[in-house]
Amino acid sequence: MTTETVRKTREPQITNKDRLTLPERGFTVVQLTGKSIRELIENGDLPISEYKINPNLIPDFVLDERSRISEVAYDLNNLFITKSRKASYADQLEMLNVETNAIRAIGVRGMQAYMVSISEAAEIAAIELAKEIRIFGRNFVKEAQFSSPWIRTSTEINPDTTAIIGCDDLDINPEEANDGLPEGLHRGIHIRNSFPKVSAKHSALYIMRVFVPTF
Repeated sequence: MTTETVRKTREPQITNKDRLTLPERGFTVVQLTGKSIRELIENGDLPISEYKINPNLIPDFVLDERSRISEVAYDLNNLFITKSRKASYADQLEMLNVETNAIRAIGVRGMQAYMVSISEAAEIAAIELAKEIRIFGRNFVKEAQFSSPWIRTSTEINPDTTAIIGCDDLDINPEEANDGLPEGLHRGIHIRNSFPKVSAKHSALYIMRVFVPTF
């Protein structure tokens, strides 16, 4: 179990000044509640008929990892860092530092970019699904290279491997899918637990552009 596994301590809240500035800059502010992926599915927040997880491939501690309990902010029109595609884990972490400096440059001083966990990505997906918005898939992300993106997370399977989440292909006709998987298998939110953490690259791997309060 890693330090990212359980996040029950309430995190700092967004300052009043940043709370006013963020919407003006196009950001959505939501409250994450410490739920696990297992809870999201069992509560119906991520309907299992649409969002599928293969329990044979995912350790229980990943299913039961909880999101942080705090407000977070993100821009639905700029949710993925485009240059993070094909970048190593270390390079993607540095990109988050660049995003922190960028958001502070536009007047949001009390926020920093961070790499979401599996549970946080899933809870954000559930929050947007309740508004009939899917954060993965071609309907949401307009650029062709973003169809069915996989998202790297901070959730560790072991010291060398990080879990990834993504692949919402519900808006793609089966005849358009060319990944060789049986119909339905590739559809919905999926998790993979076999992606190398440090140096490997992946043509469809991104990081989410999500910000958390720093104090």
